[in-house]
Amino acid sequence: MSNIRGMCKVCACTEAEACEEGCGWTDASQTLCTACAPLSDAERAAKRSANLAELGERLMMIEGQQQELALRCQVLRRRPAPRRSQAQRPKLGRKS
Repeated sequence: MSNIRGMCKVCACTEAEACEEGCGWTDASQTLCTACAPLSDAERAAKRSANLAELGERLMMIEGQQQELALRCQVLRRRPAPRRSQAQRPKLGRKS
């Protein structure tokens, strides 16, 4: 993960979505949270890999939902407009 201000470079937590155990920023750059700071390099790499895998799964789920919605929209566009009953049709002709 890149060094984006306000997002931990190890676990991708943010102000809006902090770590489960709670965390804060270790410095003004706001790129490393207090939950990840004490981890060794190997632990950080493992946590980063697990987080990337989870984000990949989320992305695949979102893409699947997006495809499903696109198919639903196609189906809805193909449906003929509902026919109006005789009473619902506007009356054409001259006004009295």
